[in-house]
Amino acid sequence: MLGRARHNVATIIAVATFVVIALSGVVVISGLTARVEKLEADLGKAHTMIAELMVSQSRLSASIDMADRSIKSLRSDLDHPQPRLLGSIALQPPR
Repeated sequence: MLGRARHNVATIIAVATFVVIALSGVVVISGLTARVEKLEADLGKAHTMIAELMVSQSRLSASIDMADRSIKSLRSDLDHPQPRLLGSIALQPPR
């Protein structure tokens, strides 16, 4: 009978140890799941920011292209000046 009692105590200790290990595993997995969810949220925010940056870069590129065209046009005007009548001169009556 004493041997059987020791066996039952050993079984209870083994089951309790298993339960503690299992609960510890659940806690660890729960913590990892929360971290993964946060990382996924951060990744979504990063994707949104990248998309916004791409749009901004596209706008900036278009502005640079427009400025470049304006500079080229101004240089061309300076390199090849053409006489132009001023509006006030053209409107004066002949003398």
